Amino acid sequence: MATPTQIIITTEVGQSSKIEGKKLPPHSQEQFKEKPASALTPSASKTIDPIALANVMIPDKVKKYPGFIHPYAIYIQECQTFRVESLVSAGGFGSVFKVVNGAKTYAIKAQRAEVSVQRDRMFRSEARFLKRSVHANVVGFFGEFRHGDHLCLRLEWMPKTVFDIIARRASIQEVQQITYSIASGLKSLHDKNFVHRDIKPENILVSGPASRMIVKLADFGLAGYMKGGRKLR
Repeated sequence: MATPTQIIITTEVGQSSKIEGKKLPPHSQEQFKEKPASALTPSASKTIDPIALANVMIPDKVKKYPGFIHPYAIYIQECQTFRVESLVSAGGFGSVFKVVNGAKTYAIKAQRAEVSVQRDRMFRSEARFLKRSVHANVVGFFGEFRHGDHLCLRLEWMPKTVFDIIARRASIQEVQQITYSIASGLKSLHDKNFVHRDIKPENILVSGPASRMIVKLADFGLAGYMKGGRKLR
């Protein structure tokens, strides 16, 4: 497969700040609300040869997941280039990769485009919920895009999950912080008549040391709208 002779790597202006407490600082709210072009409309990145697959370690058992896809070496979103460092996880509908852009680290959640109408619809739905769910206890969202035949969501990088905390036997203080953060995030969703519908340890992300733990809800692929106990859509 042909490779381009030069790749220009650009970085975003400004540094992201840690988010703690219940409200986001104004500049962070604006950062999470940026409005990219629709991912289902082929963008300039699609005209670039898909370059090459990333040279990252992938356990054989991960390849058996129905949502597993091998990452490209880089992903391009609106002229910004993100280099893949590792495969984080794979599930029923897609895979998550750790990527870097300059000194900044993000996660990219990707699924193969046009596998089915239902999967494309779920992708659009997750992007829509993330755009409307800005909160200190919901994972940050930086837009949707398409690269090659992958539909992608760029997300805030959170290195651990609650499952990791459980595995090492969390302290009482950590359990209290995790519980409070989950409740706070869910309340913000329910106030908008949103329901997550897939709360489990793997979908609750964690960053920071135990004394300043940040906990956020993630994976809105099954989220829905409810009002008065009735599903709206």
